[in-house]
Amino acid sequence: QPGLDSCASCPAGRFQASTGETECVVCPVGRAQPAIGQAACALCPVGTYQPFTDQEECVDCPAGMFSDESESTECTNCTQGRFSVSDRSVSCDSR
Repeated sequence: QPGLDSCASCPAGRFQASTGETECVVCPVGRAQPAIGQAACALCPVGTYQPFTDQEECVDCPAGMFSDESESTECTNCTQGRFSVSDRSVSCDSR
């Protein structure tokens, strides 16, 4: 109808859970949102992390590190004598 403003979708990395709002909310650390127009950000799954806000994707923990909790903001180094040979590890194995 004339005179009505159309709603704009929130971009990836942001969300809005409430209708009628004029601003999008930035995804917090430990979360990401790859799609536009979403009502929430997804938790970074185990084996991944996201240290920054306003992000579209979670980052895989590299080999030699792990993340055993969702919503992580960093990966943990394997302790001496333990290892992880693949990306996105959730634990370290003993040698």
